[in-house]
Amino acid sequence: MSLFYTPEKSGKGVSKEEAQREIKPFFKFWSLLGRKFWYLIQLNCLYLLLCIPIVTFGPATVALTRVVRRFVIEQPIFVFSEFFGAFKKSFNIRTVFLGITSLVFFISFLFSLFYSFYIVNAEPNGVNYFTLAMTMASGAVLLIVNAYIYTQIACLDLKMSAMLKNAGILCIAGFKRNIVILFGFVATILITSVIILSWPFLIILLLLAPFAQLAFFSVFNVYPVIQRYIVNPFYESLGERNPETQDYSGATSDESDERGGKTALFTDLGGQEMPIDRKKVKSSGKLIK
Repeated sequence: MSLFYTPEKSGKGVSKEEAQREIKPFFKFWSLLGRKFWYLIQLNCLYLLLCIPIVTFGPATVALTRVVRRFVIEQPIFVFSEFFGAFKKSFNIRTVFLGITSLVFFISFLFSLFYSFYIVNAEPNGVNYFTLAMTMASGAVLLIVNAYIYTQIACLDLKMSAMLKNAGILCIAGFKRNIVILFGFVATILITSVIILSWPFLIILLLLAPFAQLAFFSVFNVYPVIQRYIVNPFYESLGERNPETQDYSGATSDESDERGGKTALFTDLGGQEMPIDRKKVKSSGKLIK
């Protein structure tokens, strides 16, 4: 399997049964991750490259989130053009300020966490354990709020104040998914840290792995909540249906027989097709070479 996309070669595609089958979120996540794995590695390299200047952290994260969201809703996409286009579009004062603020909060959280562990080890008492617990809780909230803010920037056109308000509400509405996000982030960070500390030469894994995969894991769990409570109600208020829930024939996921008022481009005969008997085919005319 090639690391980069080769336009001269066609992929195996997705079978009709696989496309129509209702897949539970757990299995859908691993199915998508397997199909997009090499694209995520490409994204990870592009993301790290554009994050080298500190001021580009915010726009690069928004661009990464935009591309990963397209993966999650299974829309066709060209990774390089989409990523750089999203980066150029999202490079503004708001995203730059958001990125710097996120980095400051993250560094402050790490400092507070290490300091809290140091205090607990030096003097283990109830107050210090409570301080450590509150520090960890604040870090968890910061992580979840950032996930919702960056995903909203990637798919919605709202003011930052509205996004912050939505993030606070959705943190409660999507509580179960948020727990999954925290578990996945903590597990990934711990495993990556242990590997790098044990074998420093494996720091190259940072080029191949975690950032794009963590973004994919985050958006996979966050975007359905945004879609349910923000995107779908918006289309319903207009008397329309969210086009992201429609297949290419116009049918929605809960419409197996009704075709959404549109005519399918092709009709599946369900195995009734007859093979061509080339012996009966009469050839005439001039062959164009």
